[in-house]
Amino acid sequence: MLIVSIKTYIKRLQVSLEEKNGFWLGFFALLMLMAWYFQGLLIFPNGFMGISGDGYKNYATIEYHVKNDASYHRFEGMNYPYDEHLAFADAQPILANAIKFFSTHFIDVADHTRAIIHTFLLLSVLFCFLFIYLIFRLLNQKKHFASLAACGITFLSPQLARWEEHYALGYLFVLPALIYFLLLFHKKDDFRYSFLIGFLTIFAAQIHLYYFGIIVLFVSSFHFWRTGFNPFIIERVKTRSPEMNKRVKTRSPVHFAVQIILPVAFIAFYWLKIGDKITDRPSVPGGFLTYKALWQGLFNHQNSFVFNFIQWKTPYIFSLMENVVYLGIAVFLGGIFLTIKKIDRRLNSSLLLLLLASLPLFLLALGLPFIISDWEKYLEWTGPLQQFRGVGRFAWVFFYLINIFVFVAIGNYEGRFKTWIQSFFLLILLLDAAYLHRKPMSILPHDFFSKNIQVFENQKNIDWKKYQAILPLPYFQIGSEQFDIAAEKETLPYVFHFCIEKKLPCMGAQMSRTSFEQMYRLQRFATVQNEEKPLLLDDLKTGKPILIIQNKKAFEKDTIYKSWNHFDVKYLAENEFLRFYESNLTWENQINADTLPDFATKRLLLHEENIVFNGNLEGQKANQNHILSFDWLCSEQSQPLLEYQIRELDAKTGAQLHFLHYGCRYFRTDMKNNHFVSCEIPFETWHTDSKVEVKLFYRKANKNVPLVLKNFAISN
Repeated sequence: MLIVSIKTYIKRLQVSLEEKNGFWLGFFALLMLMAWYFQGLLIFPNGFMGISGDGYKNYATIEYHVKNDASYHRFEGMNYPYDEHLAFADAQPILANAIKFFSTHFIDVADHTRAIIHTFLLLSVLFCFLFIYLIFRLLNQKKHFASLAACGITFLSPQLARWEEHYALGYLFVLPALIYFLLLFHKKDDFRYSFLIGFLTIFAAQIHLYYFGIIVLFVSSFHFWRTGFNPFIIERVKTRSPEMNKRVKTRSPVHFAVQIILPVAFIAFYWLKIGDKITDRPSVPGGFLTYKALWQGLFNHQNSFVFNFIQWKTPYIFSLMENVVYLGIAVFLGGIFLTIKKIDRRLNSSLLLLLLASLPLFLLALGLPFIISDWEKYLEWTGPLQQFRGVGRFAWVFFYLINIFVFVAIGNYEGRFKTWIQSFFLLILLLDAAYLHRKPMSILPHDFFSKNIQVFENQKNIDWKKYQAILPLPYFQIGSEQFDIAAEKETLPYVFHFCIEKKLPCMGAQMSRTSFEQMYRLQRFATVQNEEKPLLLDDLKTGKPILIIQNKKAFEKDTIYKSWNHFDVKYLAENEFLRFYESNLTWENQINADTLPDFATKRLLLHEENIVFNGNLEGQKANQNHILSFDWLCSEQSQPLLEYQIRELDAKTGAQLHFLHYGCRYFRTDMKNNHFVSCEIPFETWHTDSKVEVKLFYRKANKNVPLVLKNFAISN
């Protein structure tokens, strides 16, 4: 009787989970995971998830825009005296403008901007779970199985890693929502779903442009396969009638126009062009093949329990988060199981189609085909795609689809031990996700920096209203893909705090795809010992002085910035970390560009094999230090990704004895108004009678750009 009662209870519990309470099983499991991992956000909702360069900046751009910008599409908080389009400031335009509008016309919530960002990120996790659950239900999976699988896939998402600094890329719901809408569209061929997809494309682009790139490529691939280039899906599976296939091919161009062409036209030719007069943004950002996914990171995450178990055998540490798109151990084991069991091909044609459509994005995320020997040169044929250099992110849509595909197949399994097998894979998925996030996310309280800046808030000799901008020293400038200067970790929070609260724009910049000319003028003004009047002085908006905030420890380490004493500078105040000055920007040196001596120049069309020096150096000795120096004409065309190679060769055999290869931009010492940049590159000879070979060349994408050189020399 007892055994019969237990069996009856288990059956009733199964029915309850499948028919009534199945959804809540996974939902409450998700809430428990969120309460553990995001507990810091519940304690400090207005705190900081990250204070790295991008982390703090991605808070500051939104806060500055909400509190201080006059326009809804321009950002004035950095790169002063030049403003920038909001999209290139990584300021989540749709959210920032919503907060700005609400604070202006209803209740002022600007001081709670970070808490609002965190709230929407947390909501995105719940909506991600909901959309994945709806996908499983659309594919006829039982409620309890669908909810638990959705919980595990949501918390395994590679987008959660973006919460450390790239918050705009951490909205988990975007891609599952797209997959759900495409499944409905493919099933019913209804324009309602096309409009939903088109709206999602525009909406996601207003969060971050990488969503825009992923959606455009994925939906384009989907339509390519859907309109007849998928014989495996349409002919072998035969889930659609000939009339339906004909209708699909006829109406597909109109659907594609609504889903992609109209949103692309709106974003590219309207939204990104509003008030934007910049014509020299970088056309070929570097790092396209650096920020790719690595195959080692597909089933091997350094925080996963599998990695920790086998680390003693195969240690592999990934240097960039872009390199890791962890698919999960459940996908790996599930793939093996389903292969052995000869997966039923009648699974679902819509899901197979979407998985097929995601494969080109997955291959691109791995750098294919451009990582194949000598294929990098074809990158220049990809046009605007080169702007999306973080190609590892294109694998995200494949992550969701391969996990959904595997668990739909497992959910459809009808063999022996069905319940045990399904339970095993769900358990592996949930354990993997939970172990991956076993350590709660670190959150800093909102007043973390206040103790170091309070002393300056009420300084009597600092009249905040008298200044036109803040100049940070050491100077930082990132965005033009040229001579990027990274900010010291301690500098950003303090500088941005005063910029936001005192309504003063920053002359430094940490943005994306900014103007070459603006970068050049700002860096030359802030970091170079000027012999000629900086052109930036003519671009300033007012005649007010500027406020200089100096990071004391970092400034003492970096001698290049000590040359900023050619202006009239007045000391104001300091504490343990910061020192404040003001400058009225009175120019004391009257040398103009026209009076500078004109040196003979050498115009070269550089390519990979160009050798500018080859021979034995005069007075060469073993273990002797040398300086390679030259001036070169820098322009927006050259990007200027000039690189050098210095090889020391055996004089008799030509065998390579020593090798150096790096970017010249890291060794610049001077910048002239006429765009000539001086570089000094140190190197060492190891032998007395060896030959030294020096090459200067652009990246392959720029090999046809001429280089103008002068004052080329190698000295001891």
